[in-house]
Amino acid sequence: MVYTHYSVSVKDAIRAGKKNLIYIPLALIFIPSIIIAYTFFKNDSLLSNVSIPIFESIPNFNPILLQLLGVVCATLWRNFHVVSWKIWAFENVKDVHRLYQIACNKGMISQRGSWLNRLEYKNSDQRQRLAKLEARLDEPRQMETPAGFDLGSERSLNYSLKTTGLQFLFFLLVFGGITVAHNQLSSFPLFPLYFFTAFFVVIHSIRWIPRIGKPAPIRLTNTTLTIKDNQPIAWSNITDIYIETRRQRKTKYVVLIITTNTKPPELELEISEIEGGADKVEQMLYDYWVRGKNK
Repeated sequence: MVYTHYSVSVKDAIRAGKKNLIYIPLALIFIPSIIIAYTFFKNDSLLSNVSIPIFESIPNFNPILLQLLGVVCATLWRNFHVVSWKIWAFENVKDVHRLYQIACNKGMISQRGSWLNRLEYKNSDQRQRLAKLEARLDEPRQMETPAGFDLGSERSLNYSLKTTGLQFLFFLLVFGGITVAHNQLSSFPLFPLYFFTAFFVVIHSIRWIPRIGKPAPIRLTNTTLTIKDNQPIAWSNITDIYIETRRQRKTKYVVLIITTNTKPPELELEISEIEGGADKVEQMLYDYWVRGKNK
């Protein structure tokens, strides 16, 4: 199956799908949480003069059942809309391999073969169309033409000072809050203040001191890509570029993965703190990659 006309970029398809597959389901989950919180705290002195008519009109309810209802509604909404989006996106996007990678990473769709796909509503016509369209993932990759702006011959992507500044601001807010609590309540212990300060300094020193004096972790030219201290890799030797969200305990971070047909066969770099954000980093590397392969 070969398509020759495409009207939608991967970026636009993902943006269009987020509404029905992420934002609305999240709203259906969080609205019951807001109602429960309002009902629980409405007799508190801080909210005694606050009245939300639409919430007041809701009869007495079991909070667990209300929250469960929100989750069920969110699941049904997503499962009734995901197939339509898949069909539309796979028909109109050229690089379906990249579309599939990004959509799976963002939780918009499930991996092929996952039991969660059985929960998706699809009629017989949709089932047949989707099976034919998903077969494109087994065919050779068709890559999008890079955006029309000048990418530049060389570019470096460094760690974001903005992210560091926000982390430091958070530290100051917590530090200030503990200090005020101690001043207002003499019985409030100072140990949390000392512990939090030491923890913040140690953790960020471990992360940032090794970066001092080092070149940018991502360096691009028209012909090569360099990741940290590794040898430059020719764009023509790269077989895939994608990002993956991982979790370690309660921490979520984003990893850039580069696969090649040379040594090393795979490179990984955490890009949660790279300037521009993970999505922009992936988009830029993709554009350089396509341009480099076509030279």
